[in-house]
Amino acid sequence: MTRHLKQLEKGMVTRRRKPEDNRVTLVRLTEEGRTRIEASKIEKERFISEMLENVSEEERRLLTDVLIRIQQKNIEKIQTT
Repeated sequence: MTRHLKQLEKGMVTRRRKPEDNRVTLVRLTEEGRTRIEASKIEKERFISEMLENVSEEERRLLTDVLIRIQQKNIEKIQTT
């Protein structure tokens, strides 16, 4: 985790120790980090729209239903292990 944070610190996040508890590290997004995340969201939405452009509304609803059921099953599996 520390290695990943060090990579992100290059303009994306800041981190500092919590004054009341030196064991805790507080991590915050910088403005650049927020901007890059927003750009990533927009790109992801564009990509998904492009991938689904030939899929009907009914097929999208079916896909969404199946993905939700898979996600719920994964959550159940994680909670019982």
